[in-house]
Amino acid sequence: MSYHMIIRRGSTWHFRRAVPKALRSIIGHREITRSLHTSDLREAKSRAITVATEVDALLWRARRTLANPEAAVSAVAAQLVREDARSRQGVLVDDDQAEREQAGLADELERLTERPLPANLGDAVQVQARIKALRAVLAKLEGNGAPDGAPEAEDVTLSGLFDRYQAERKPSAKVWREFDLVCRHAITVFGDLSVRSITKQHIRTLKAALLTMPSSKRRHGQDEGATLSTSTVVKLLGLLRSVLAWAEREGFIDVNPAHGTARVASTEKKVATVDDEKKRRPFMVEEVRDLLSKLPTDGPLRWILLLLAYTGARLAEVVGLRQQDVGDEGGVSYLDIRPHESRSLKTKASRRRVPIHSELVRLGFTRDALPFAGSSDMWSQKLGRWLRAHGYADARLVVHSFRHTVKDRLRAAGVEETVQRQVLGHAGEGVASSYGQGYPLTTLARAVEAIRY
Repeated sequence: MSYHMIIRRGSTWHFRRAVPKALRSIIGHREITRSLHTSDLREAKSRAITVATEVDALLWRARRTLANPEAAVSAVAAQLVREDARSRQGVLVDDDQAEREQAGLADELERLTERPLPANLGDAVQVQARIKALRAVLAKLEGNGAPDGAPEAEDVTLSGLFDRYQAERKPSAKVWREFDLVCRHAITVFGDLSVRSITKQHIRTLKAALLTMPSSKRRHGQDEGATLSTSTVVKLLGLLRSVLAWAEREGFIDVNPAHGTARVASTEKKVATVDDEKKRRPFMVEEVRDLLSKLPTDGPLRWILLLLAYTGARLAEVVGLRQQDVGDEGGVSYLDIRPHESRSLKTKASRRRVPIHSELVRLGFTRDALPFAGSSDMWSQKLGRWLRAHGYADARLVVHSFRHTVKDRLRAAGVEETVQRQVLGHAGEGVASSYGQGYPLTTLARAVEAIRY
């Protein structure tokens, strides 16, 4: 992402990106602008990375739509019909004027249908979309659209449907990435079609494509024949089925084409236990000491790893910290792990305050080290590569291993289980665990100080 895409309006920073000319008819705008809801430039740059990813996905879908003539015609036609409806809203016309307008539209439709389509694909899409839109508008004016008093069903594309689902359901960024993934796969396989034109055959085609799609192991050269697991395919098709079921309830479609079609017969063997050799394992104390001695002298990588080692927090929780999340109460400095506009939390129990370990203070950690630019996924890959490059080749040692390590350190120090849960953000067992406000910071600080290497 280029930072020239960040502009200031008043006291607030905004993300702005021009829409390529070829995609403007699909997007419906010449540029995309999003408020970053902050007056701090450093914070704006961090938030702009997430927005840029969302805009990239939007433009990607528009390119896939343009590459599929059928989908492109439907998308542009739907946009034209919406523009026509907006232009007529609140405008009163007499019968003679309405008749003249209807005749003019009919003449335009006749001229367009009699002419041969342009050789250029983009121009041909525009003409076909105009023809489809004119027919829809004329049907409405002639009374052949929705019944009197009933709103006309809106024709939306698959990507548009997913956008509406996201706007209403508001899933977390991590959950939404999985929804967006299946949307991308569907558009790649059969195009960004109008949801009303998606059939069971489209779903079956998508299912067949997913079952033969290379897995990450194959893409990384670890297994030449590896494809997506059955469970992954089932999960992706289940997400699509959920969105289409919502579309059926909302009246965008009459029947959910994924109902019954999205099921996959399992071919995988089920095992009763997990092979211990494949489990993540915690870092040993000696490994942590060695790792900390190899850290860079400054920079985000140093502070992210130190925070993981001395808080036991999840990577997304650490990466999402902001300067205002560092507080002090009764002489105890703490990190306020809470949801905000740039990141959500995994569970209700994840909302907590974690005292800052004295070793972090001794090593020079202050709020000035925050925020960290980039997503937790980006940092997971970057930290994983750093671990491998510095001698930690065991595949069971990953970033999340620090969380297991801290749990072991707390156990070894005899810290009470309920205190451990509050420090790590684990949900308690039973109704009683939800009573009260939890342990005071002074108690949690003693527990955190027990994390020693």
